Amino acid sequence: MYYYKPIGINSAKIIADEERDEREKESVKRLTVLDESFSKISNKIMRENPNIIAARLKEFYDQIIKGDGELLEVNNDIKEIYIKLLNFKVPKKAIDRLNLINGKLQFIRGNDENQSKKVNMDYFSVRIDEMPTFGGQLADVGILYKKIRDNFLTLSKGTVSFESNCREITIGGSWEFIPYPNQPKEELRRWERRLGSAIFEIKAGGDFIARTTGDDGAVLESESSQDSWIFTTVFTPESDTQPFSGHRQFGIHKDKEGNYRFFARAIDRVWPKHFISYWNGKECTVLDYLNIADATWNNLMRNVSKFVNSNGGKTTVMPADIKRVNFNIFFKKFRSSKPVNFVGNIDQFKTYN
Repeated sequence: MYYYKPIGINSAKIIADEERDEREKESVKRLTVLDESFSKISNKIMRENPNIIAARLKEFYDQIIKGDGELLEVNNDIKEIYIKLLNFKVPKKAIDRLNLINGKLQFIRGNDENQSKKVNMDYFSVRIDEMPTFGGQLADVGILYKKIRDNFLTLSKGTVSFESNCREITIGGSWEFIPYPNQPKEELRRWERRLGSAIFEIKAGGDFIARTTGDDGAVLESESSQDSWIFTTVFTPESDTQPFSGHRQFGIHKDKEGNYRFFARAIDRVWPKHFISYWNGKECTVLDYLNIADATWNNLMRNVSKFVNSNGGKTTVMPADIKRVNFNIFFKKFRSSKPVNFVGNIDQFKTYN
């Protein structure tokens, strides 16, 4: 005769859990084999969140993401600064100055036909390893910020040469920030004295191709504080539409390791001139504009690095952090009913909660 020891409640639960885990593993295998795109996304999510049921995740993927994974990308490492910039409301006093030149804000939303499908979120920086010396005085962060800002118009000048995404040609271009020509002395005075609301035109030039297809722009100093400022894109009679729509912030802050960095970061969308998109095709034109934008801010960081080093400091130009996702999905998820009246300087590593 054989005697069987009854299985206790705890033992039965363990067995049930193990069976459920095995079933779940098989479910994941079946789902990922059927959909390679889903596999790439689900593997990472389920490693970090083992309690998620694969079948429910697949339903979410099919019904909401519809195969391209962009909604999950929107949730991945989105920084708090980009949410604030998305919801930033330009002060009335700045808009009033813009009205004086018959200009108007160029918003990040509202013209999908002309703007890029994806929104660009980028962060370019140079780390200050040793502070420079100016006039025999070792700079602190306030002095360094002022020196960089005072020399911004020179430091931001640059050139670029690259193979076009639209045609088999090499494009050589240049750019320069200049005080808006309507009242250049007043714009420069406002900028140098930090009065706010200065307006700058961005002149595009370069070789024959760049001159004939050049896309000038303009920006409004929409916010200024002791360690950062924001340029907002604007339409003006002199420059027409700005090649990008959104906000870009410049300033100095500390990174995770406690080192100071001068940075430029933005949330914006590409807005090419209509005739350039028409002749070349919108998608490849967007890529060309992004090449120029990346070159612009990498160039600024290199020039800031040289400026600090030439004054006895030491720097490291850091790799850029760039994220580009579907704008309409991003806007729907992060647009707030309450506008942000002041952005301020936010640590770059703070993610959105």
